[in-house]
Amino acid sequence: MARTQTVAVSRGTHGTQVSSAKTGMISDVKNLYEGKPDSRGRSTWVDKYPDDLEEAAENADTARYALLIRNKKSYDGRKKIEIDSIVVQSPLLKKALGHILNDYPGVTTSLDRLTFKTPFKPLVHRWARLVAALETEDDPEAKSHLDLFHRTMKEELQDDLKVRDDYILNKVITWSTCWMIFEPGTLVFPMEDKEKCALRLKSGSYITTQCGNAFSLECEYVDWDGERFGLGSTRKLIYEFLGTTAITKLTAFPLQYHGNLSEVKNELIERGRAFEGLSGYHYKHYKGVAMGYGAWGVIKYNVSTPIK
Repeated sequence: MARTQTVAVSRGTHGTQVSSAKTGMISDVKNLYEGKPDSRGRSTWVDKYPDDLEEAAENADTARYALLIRNKKSYDGRKKIEIDSIVVQSPLLKKALGHILNDYPGVTTSLDRLTFKTPFKPLVHRWARLVAALETEDDPEAKSHLDLFHRTMKEELQDDLKVRDDYILNKVITWSTCWMIFEPGTLVFPMEDKEKCALRLKSGSYITTQCGNAFSLECEYVDWDGERFGLGSTRKLIYEFLGTTAITKLTAFPLQYHGNLSEVKNELIERGRAFEGLSGYHYKHYKGVAMGYGAWGVIKYNVSTPIK
């Protein structure tokens, strides 16, 4: 007697037989999971649900708290754990931070989950505003939330803030802490340019170039294209150096640290007015040295000619 073999046939959500379905025609989702890595850290996708997963830590219960702090093991040597990131969930705190961090690039305080990550650059740059906001807040509940945030971040940032203030007091900086004195929006004074000028900082970041590691300053300046004034873009690089150096010895530094700030500001304003006055059509005569390009690069030559 011939034996009868039974074959189990599964169906998709709309009744399509899996065993006979064509490629991509089952109206359903198939989940795959990352398998355990091998000795070289490589893994493949498997269809078995992992059995070593823990319940998600963030849920309806944690959503009730004003702040959600994610901690990680610290290798600092001065503390066991340190904050990896902090999620602001308090609407009162978000409102206060909206004023403190107003116009700070990359920060939108109205987000449902407002997250700050180490090294907390916006908070380091606007620390004075945070302190001032805490002192002037009138609403008791908002002040309570703001005080909680201040105490939390002060404990985390006190070493960085102390180092920054010490460097500024001594008018020096290290390459790894350059970011502390370059707040977005700061006026930057480049030392490498022959003519004095001021740039406005858009952002700063550490990058690797063909010439080595550098702190990159993405800046903008007022320019004229022949028809209208607008903003041009330029980049200034502070290449990695050892130890400390005077802030004013950097290839570009915040204008506020200039030794002759008042004098330089007046010179820059006069240059700006002269530059503005040259817009449009003008008929002039120039006698002196001009620069151009020859077969071997830039060349200089004497000219005496009308210009317009």
